[in-house]
This record gives sequence, structure tokens and C-alpha cells, in this order.
Amino acid sequence: DTLGSVGVIISTILIELYGWTGFDPIASLFIAVLIAASVIPLVIDCGKVLCLDVGDKETNVQEALHELSNVEGVASYSEARFWPKDSSSVVGSIHVRLTPSASSYDPTGPHSVKKTAYTNVDRVIDRVNRLLKSKIPGLDDLSIQVEGS
Repeated sequence: DTLGSVGVIISTILIELYGWTGFDPIASLFIAVLIAASVIPLVIDCGKVLCLDVGDKETNVQEALHELSNVEGVASYSEARFWPKDSSSVVGSIHVRLTPSASSYDPTGPHSVKKTAYTNVDRVIDRVNRLLKSKIPGLDDLSIQVEGS
């Protein structure tokens, strides 16, 4: 905006000094180039967000998802979705299936009905949240849906 105003002032001074009105269209072209130069990066960033392109973070997402199998209490995951919130942050959603707790199976126990108990849900959610947020730069918001509990 400031450079556009400076261009108008300079063209006005040049028209006053030399009397040639061609300075006005030159200043308008200068302002148009400034606007285009500032808008192009904005349009590119908006296009990436609209296309749900996480760009260079895709590798980090794949590596983090690969490490999920090492998290205690996680049997598997599904429907992992990550998309850009803006040019620097990412949001995501994932379904996590819990592993049954070791104490849920007692073949010599006094109960005839086997009831499956799962690992502490809150601990698993916290572990998954910490892992993904530490491995995926800019992960701003993560929704974790737990299955199997």
C-alpha cells in the first residue's frame, strides 16, 4: 500500500515537472505488479489448503504412523487423515484400536464368562497424541477415536 502511494506521488510530481501524462499509466502498472507479487503466494497457499496438500510434511506423517505400532496399548490404527489448517499448521483425525489388557485373560480363573478388559484408554490417547505431535511438525489439532473399549 505504501509503495503504491509513493508511486502515485512520484507520478504526480513527474507530471507536474514534465507535463507528460504517460507517468500515470506507468505508476498504475507499477502498482499492479506490486499487487500481483503480493497476491501470488497467497493464492498458492490457499490452493494447497483447498487441495488438502500437506506438502513436505507427508514424510513426517508416514514416519509417525509407522511408529504407532510401537506405542503400548495400540493394536492398530485406521482412517488416519491429515490436512493443512493453514500454510504452517496441520490438523488430523485417526481411529485407534486398543490391545486387550494382559489381565483380561485368565484361563484358570473362577469366572466362567470371559470379559475383555483393555489398556487404560486415557494413557493410550495421551501416548498417541504425544507421539504424533512430536513427529509431525505443525500438528495443531488431533482427534483420536478409540475403538475396542
